[in-house]
Amino acid sequence: MFIWNRLRAYLVMCGSKHKYVALQECKHRNNYLAKELKAQREKTHALYQRTKEYAMRLKSKQQVEMSDKDTAQLKVIILVDGDVSYDKRILKSFASYTNFQVVDCLHLMQKGRKVSLTVYVEAFSALIFAVIGASKHWKQLRQLYDFTLDSFQKNIRSSWNSFLSAHLITEEIHMQTKGAGLIHAHDLFCGVIGAELVRRNGSRLIYDAHEVEFHRNRKNSWLRSAFDWSVEKHVIQAADEIRVVNTRIADLYRLAYPGIDSRLRVVSNDHFLPHSVDIEAISDFEHASIVYVGQGVKGRQLERLAVVTRDSELSVHAFFIGEVPELAIDAGWIIGPRDYEDNLVAISKSQRCMMWCCVENICLSYQLALPNKFFQALAVGMPVIVSKNTYLSEIVQKYKLGIVFDDFNSHLILNKIKSQQFIEWVENIISFRDDLSKGLVVL
Repeated sequence: MFIWNRLRAYLVMCGSKHKYVALQECKHRNNYLAKELKAQREKTHALYQRTKEYAMRLKSKQQVEMSDKDTAQLKVIILVDGDVSYDKRILKSFASYTNFQVVDCLHLMQKGRKVSLTVYVEAFSALIFAVIGASKHWKQLRQLYDFTLDSFQKNIRSSWNSFLSAHLITEEIHMQTKGAGLIHAHDLFCGVIGAELVRRNGSRLIYDAHEVEFHRNRKNSWLRSAFDWSVEKHVIQAADEIRVVNTRIADLYRLAYPGIDSRLRVVSNDHFLPHSVDIEAISDFEHASIVYVGQGVKGRQLERLAVVTRDSELSVHAFFIGEVPELAIDAGWIIGPRDYEDNLVAISKSQRCMMWCCVENICLSYQLALPNKFFQALAVGMPVIVSKNTYLSEIVQKYKLGIVFDDFNSHLILNKIKSQQFIEWVENIISFRDDLSKGLVVL
């Protein structure tokens, strides 16, 4: 009996041990399968996210890059805010459509009209969001870009009134724009109107930010810039396509407005046909001059241009878009017509010229700009004079397209313009614009 009990106990023990080993193996197998299942789920989720992202990009591409046939069938409203007779960027947008209507929003502004309570609520919401949401935003920008703000709240009233005026204009034109399939809004003021029209009429919206709208050439207080950033964020959320003028501003907008990459499009200001350049003829030119094209406003360093050329042999040919400043008249500059392109070509074929592209580096818009005049200079083979510490100065230095002006090297301008260096700049410009046209250079 004793032996039998010992034998039975031994068999039970062996069975338990076997069961324990089997249980451990099963446990390890289950853990392995659980890990495999988790990894498979992660792969499936990643695939789903990629598929979803691709579908969104495809949908956005289908919406944004419409065929000419589809565009021709749409009624398009183009919103502008002033005289655009000489704005190549806006005029080129006209050529994209056949059935379009241009609305000059600036001429529709009327004083004395009452603003609804709803609009005030939206304005206050934008202001509150600016105060709450902009702190981290500005901290990031200040780490990446070297700029300052004038004060905390100075000139916030201007942006506030602009926001209210945009809503008043929307009230005035929304019936007129009903049935439009596309709203194309140029600049932030028109963008606010466009976003509101989209909300009411169900249209699509293309928003063209011609510059860094929330930090441009004006008095930039913290609150004003933050408010405009908040307002522009609302516009961008409503837009099917956001256009900016170069890749550097595109990078800034990706940082300022996360999640817009699939709708962001770079449309450069290169709207000018290239002209032939005779290198041998330029070598024989004796006269030299500096050319300026643009508005006669503060921030373009026109005072410095007057100082640079005052006691030199250089003449100045100025083509102003808008009023001619007294500075230009007092300095004896040669003032050309507003319709200047033929004159610009003629000057470039008769003397050694450099284009004045200098700006005061006082805002992100100027710091990151690639202005029309730069591309105009490229088109006629004209080297440029640019300000230091700007995106344009990086390009000029990298590709050797002219001189970087630092307030202390004005004597170099006359020396370089009459030297062999000038010919080398022109040759570099010819190569550069050829690479630009082939897509080998992306700005």
